[in-house]
Amino acid sequence: MSGFVAALLLTLPAPVAADTQRTVVLVQRAGDSLQVTTQSAESAADARRIMTQEKADPDTVSVELDSPVQALGDPVAQWGLDALGAPVTWSRTTGESVVVAIVDTGVDASHEDLPGHVLPGRDLTTRVVASADTDPNGHGTHLAGIVGATAGNGLGGSGVAPGVTILPVRVLDATGAGFSSQVAAGIVWAADNGADIINLSLGGPVRSQAQAEAVAYAVSKGVLVVAAAGNDHPTDAAQYPAALPDVVAVGALTPSGEPASFSTRGDYVDLAAPGTLISSTVPGNQYAAYSGTSMAAPFVSGVAALLDALHPMAPADLTALLQSTAVDVADPGPDTATGAGLVSASAAVTALVGPLSAAASPASAAVLRPIRVATGTVRVHRGKRV
Repeated sequence: MSGFVAALLLTLPAPVAADTQRTVVLVQRAGDSLQVTTQSAESAADARRIMTQEKADPDTVSVELDSPVQALGDPVAQWGLDALGAPVTWSRTTGESVVVAIVDTGVDASHEDLPGHVLPGRDLTTRVVASADTDPNGHGTHLAGIVGATAGNGLGGSGVAPGVTILPVRVLDATGAGFSSQVAAGIVWAADNGADIINLSLGGPVRSQAQAEAVAYAVSKGVLVVAAAGNDHPTDAAQYPAALPDVVAVGALTPSGEPASFSTRGDYVDLAAPGTLISSTVPGNQYAAYSGTSMAAPFVSGVAALLDALHPMAPADLTALLQSTAVDVADPGPDTATGAGLVSASAAVTALVGPLSAAASPASAAVLRPIRVATGTVRVHRGKRV
């Protein structure tokens, strides 16, 4: 898979050598949160022994071998806000009071276009408790900007929901990769620490029961979980966690409204969103255009935040609203490339509060104009909007 590549490391153990295996155990004791732990095994036989032993504990929820996942983004200007009809909704909602967890590579909290938006988070890639308000990779900061960059400040662009608060949870290292166990731990931590929406722009081809249990736990606490569908092209295997039940899986669209060639297809795809040539924040007060279903997922997370600020609702109800107001863009009806269609901020907000003004919010003046970027390159911008 192209794009940001990194290795996910679970928080407590030291890095695992290439010739070892890791078991993932989820335990939930009465009255406690769901706990994700790992244990290194020196051989397949040793791993089976550990798993058999852990399964005997009546508080064990699941046991499995750990598996690799990676960020689902690919470096390559922001046209997505207009496609969603987001700016016209800002007179009614900007996502204020909603917390969106970016479970990824961290977020540069000092970025000029994210001031006051970023909460102290948690770094789960280290063996000690650490903040996730820095981003050595850039992927997580790009996602945060798509969700909630400041509108109307004359810098860069705007996020879909410029009033949201971002909760960074680092589960990917500086190169962009790691294990599914780290993602499971990040989901649980976000759900336990105030997230209303969890964005997962990462994944891998192996189904993880630990991730499934973590998602179910988050949903049981009223948290909507949104994930990138994958960048492995139409004919390849489903990607997880996107293909898990109760996860809103998002495919990518081009500026012409067509499914992106790289966007993974499957019956699990629920919605589509802009996912090519998406300009957003990157560390160091810079801006760059990237492509990938990684970029599509936070558009949906942002629209969900706009709705949740107006009328908090259960994840299933929020998902149903997003799908029922989506715009059909591919074959008539639901399809494996775009699900119910292009997520629509304007249609969804209208469904809740009635007709919106035809005039866009003054904040929309800060939206980036399209940037021409050669395929396979990243163009970085500093300072004022371009």
